[in-house]
Amino acid sequence: MDEENFPPDFDRRVRDVFEQSALHDYPNPGRIGCPGSEFLRVLVNDRSSLSVHDPRLDHLTRCSPCFQEFAVLRDEKRARLKRSRLMMIAAGVVVLTLGAGIYIQRWGRSAGSGFHLESSGSRFMAENLDLKDWSMVRGGGERPSSSPRPRVFRLARRKLDLTIALPFASDSGEYEFQVAREPEQSVISWSGTAAIQDGATLVRVKVDLSRLAPGRYFFGFRKVPWEWTFQPVTIE
Repeated sequence: MDEENFPPDFDRRVRDVFEQSALHDYPNPGRIGCPGSEFLRVLVNDRSSLSVHDPRLDHLTRCSPCFQEFAVLRDEKRARLKRSRLMMIAAGVVVLTLGAGIYIQRWGRSAGSGFHLESSGSRFMAENLDLKDWSMVRGGGERPSSSPRPRVFRLARRKLDLTIALPFASDSGEYEFQVAREPEQSVISWSGTAAIQDGATLVRVKVDLSRLAPGRYFFGFRKVPWEWTFQPVTIE
């Protein structure tokens, strides 16, 4: 038979035949010349410490009782290794599950409190500024005398992940924003891109208000290049 025509499991079959022969074809009821259990344990657990020319190896292949004892020790070791691998896998699954649970729990607390971590390590507080129904104050500080008293908005004196809902029917596109002591006397400014979502015109920006002194300001915005409009805001 050509080698290339051997069945795929030919080597395994040959090993099985030799092992069955070693297990049963060499009875030695008197255990004459047997190297002892300690040698068999070394062979199972530290085979590299033995020389391939060790005569006790020849005895093993010609003594069924010794080979039977060796096979039991070998199979016990395989079972221990399998259990250890399963325990390590189970421990890994437990660690991953606990880690995922802790992460989800922390993320949930952060999301619920309005905080999330940036890559720089800075914390930004999520906050909404709803301007959909605001009463506008035009640039230059002019207020129509007939308009109702404008609503005063409030913003936290923090680093904010700020979602701004612009006045109803505002266009999408580029907008500029500022916080000012008086209209058009800016103390901090930024820009962002507005998009229409579910009928609302929203801008999401990150802005650091933590360095401002607490108090009353004006919040201003404009769609580039149109005029500014302002609204009273309290930074606290």
